[in-house]
Amino acid sequence: MRGSHGVFKRLRTLTAFMLVFALVAAACGDDDDDVDAAPTTEPPATTEAAPEPAPEPSPDPEPVAEEPEPVAEEPEPEPEPVAEEPAVEEAMAFTDVCPAKIVVQTNWFPEAEHGGTYQVIGPEGVIDGENGTYSGPLADTGLELEIRAGSLFIGFQPVTSVMYQDPDIFFGYVDGGESIQQSGANPTIAVMVNLEISPLAMLWDPGTYDFTSIEDIRDEGVTVLHFDPSVSIEYFVETGQLSPGQLDASFDGSPAAFLASNGGIVFQSFATNAPSLYENVIADWGKPLDYLLTHDFGWTQYQSPLVVRPDTITDYRDCLAMLIPVFQQGWIDYMNDPVPMNNRILEIVEAQATFWSLSEQLNADAITVMRDLDIVSNGADDTFGNFDMDRVQTLIDQIAPVFIEAGANVEEGLRAEDIATNEFIDPSIGF
Repeated sequence: MRGSHGVFKRLRTLTAFMLVFALVAAACGDDDDDVDAAPTTEPPATTEAAPEPAPEPSPDPEPVAEEPEPVAEEPEPEPEPVAEEPAVEEAMAFTDVCPAKIVVQTNWFPEAEHGGTYQVIGPEGVIDGENGTYSGPLADTGLELEIRAGSLFIGFQPVTSVMYQDPDIFFGYVDGGESIQQSGANPTIAVMVNLEISPLAMLWDPGTYDFTSIEDIRDEGVTVLHFDPSVSIEYFVETGQLSPGQLDASFDGSPAAFLASNGGIVFQSFATNAPSLYENVIADWGKPLDYLLTHDFGWTQYQSPLVVRPDTITDYRDCLAMLIPVFQQGWIDYMNDPVPMNNRILEIVEAQATFWSLSEQLNADAITVMRDLDIVSNGADDTFGNFDMDRVQTLIDQIAPVFIEAGANVEEGLRAEDIATNEFIDPSIGF
């Protein structure tokens, strides 16, 4: 029994050892995450199955490596903040490409017919009555604008002559006929229309005369009082529509000669001003006048457009491209609400203290006439300020030969593009 006890003891020990071994093997099999389909206790099978999943992560880094590429490209199209810069650059560009002061030389005293130009400054400008100027900020460009009165303030000289005497003048008010007549000696190029139809007229007392055409005035032999120089009068004489013997070139805008004749003469003036002036302001007359527009009998020039010397276009092309739309808009703003600027124009005229006078009624009547007769209006399209180049060429064809025959220094072979351009017009601006 002693021997069998020893055998049993050894069997129990062996059995216990094998049980422990089996438990350990099972535990090792659990650590392999059940990757194999059939469980096994063979260590080699378990050891070889574990590395197989290890290569699987290797394709994973490839998508991760590709993702940074689109992220790296995103900053490239980020110029959105730069899109706001043009407004700032545009405001600064005026001072970069334009003279600090822009001078406009007009051809007459301040009046409603110049209102769109004065509107670019607005009613808050500075009046210098002695020197006939009005100055202030040129809209919001950072530039200064100075508007100079013409007439006696320039000794009744043609504006073209004054522009060539004073290089500080940037823009001038020069009629189309004058540009043609002076094209050889003092060339100018018109860059914007101010008045679509010329308000220049022949006026008379309807109680004395009943004219229906310029030929009626010629045939009557009545004296025609006019400004000197007047290219329109020269044209009417050269074409036989008026007689040289009936002309009086001493007119300075004063009513004295007409009053002295008791309405017995015809005089040249603006339909936008003179009828209301004589009826409502000049107490010694106080009656209506009748008139014919010179536009209606062939004188189809653009009256008082903004012109520059040719070298101004060469030197300041970028400046003009930015400035002209500002002056276009000035007329739109003025005609939409003329009263504030008209009131300021009254104050300017009073400070200048000349024979020229205005009133609220005169200015209001001028606006009415400008609207009713399309004097201030778009052209044939929807744009304000642009030229009909065919109309310009027709005027050249009509009057250049007349001026040449009269001895004027007209540029040989003159074409419309030599005296006018639409290059700087913004076609989106109009009434």
